[in-house]
Amino acid sequence: MKNLICMFLAVALLASFCTAAMAESYTETYADIGVTITYPELFSNPKGIFTPQMYGILDDGIYFGDFIYFAMPEDELEAAMTSEDLTEEDIDAIRAKNGELGFIIAVSDAVGLEGMCDFFSIEDPENCQQVGREGDMTWYFYPLDYEFDWDAAFEEEFKAMQDALIEALRTAEYTTPFIFGSELVGSTVTFETTDLDGNPVTSKDLFAAHEITMVNCWTTWCGHCVDEMPELAETNKRLAESDCAIIGILFDGTDEEAVEEGKQILAETGVDYSVLLPNQEMKDALAVRCYPTTYFIGRDGTILSAPMEGAPVDMTAPNPYEEIIASLRAGEEVSMPKSEDPVSANDDGIYRVIVKDADGTPIEGVTVQFCDDQTCRLGKTDADGVAAYEVTEGDYTVHILKVPAGFEKTDDEFHTGETYSDLFIVLEKAA
Repeated sequence: MKNLICMFLAVALLASFCTAAMAESYTETYADIGVTITYPELFSNPKGIFTPQMYGILDDGIYFGDFIYFAMPEDELEAAMTSEDLTEEDIDAIRAKNGELGFIIAVSDAVGLEGMCDFFSIEDPENCQQVGREGDMTWYFYPLDYEFDWDAAFEEEFKAMQDALIEALRTAEYTTPFIFGSELVGSTVTFETTDLDGNPVTSKDLFAAHEITMVNCWTTWCGHCVDEMPELAETNKRLAESDCAIIGILFDGTDEEAVEEGKQILAETGVDYSVLLPNQEMKDALAVRCYPTTYFIGRDGTILSAPMEGAPVDMTAPNPYEEIIASLRAGEEVSMPKSEDPVSANDDGIYRVIVKDADGTPIEGVTVQFCDDQTCRLGKTDADGVAAYEVTEGDYTVHILKVPAGFEKTDDEFHTGETYSDLFIVLEKAA
């Protein structure tokens, strides 16, 4: 369990300050983990900082959330973490004032309590308190114990909040956790556009030609998108034997330069399936928050499953895309495989975090946290959307701490991999 605490501690260094400024109880819904909690008055104006972080799905049938507490006033933490003079000693001092009331974990019956404990390396399953049950899902709360070195007022508040949280979870409302894109299943995709050569294309004709069409949404700057294309070209040939096919949508194909770069990538990777230019109809029909994102669409234009985000870890034939299509053709339930973080190796001896919007426009002024097991470094993206880190090679975790006005902050955790690389992160524009 100690490893799990370390895994999620980094994001707590500058959590989104979401304490409700009110003097009464309040209710929050966390769709990614399927729970609606009514917090008692104690949580409204605490002395310290209470900030839940709901990460959602971690693996097939496993969903995770974390209730974070800082034994310090909010303005003090924010001032410390946004200081340009923040040292490693400062970060260690902040870490010492960080605690977690506990974790909420939702698991399917297929995973069960034993599978959950194996996944999180929980050695004392008797401390996992069942707080909810709905359908084939069970929710557990795992409280954490600390030996405090805090002011007495913060220690007292932490313990009181922990007790109150357990009771709030026992009376919370539970529902099936939200899976990104699941609300689109059963909807119909319609659009008119052109391919990269300017030939007109309609979705009706495109989808009618095959039992299932795999729609791969990609960009020229997405390393994993490009890396998987030779395998996608071979996959498309195999799919033809079962009346299925792949098409691509070049989501940053909004200007001539990107289109020409896209054509060059297709030629170099051997892709000969149709690749289309994007338009607003597509963006309205196909939710995309990272690249690649892949949809599976029936002959009548119906979306058949939630999308797969990211590139598969294993592209050995038959690869996960083919397995998903086989399951859909057989009428079986689809489980999305584990995908890789959007990382592309480089030879420059540096780690770069590159942040863009869904159209491929760099985002300047994003605060990025870059951590190993011992130390966190802060950086801000420049005009090219890049935050660079000159460190030794290793597996680093990355979190987005603050974003400029007009963009949605993501609470996802990213990994660089163990060699120098570029990590690509896409931010959604605020509604």
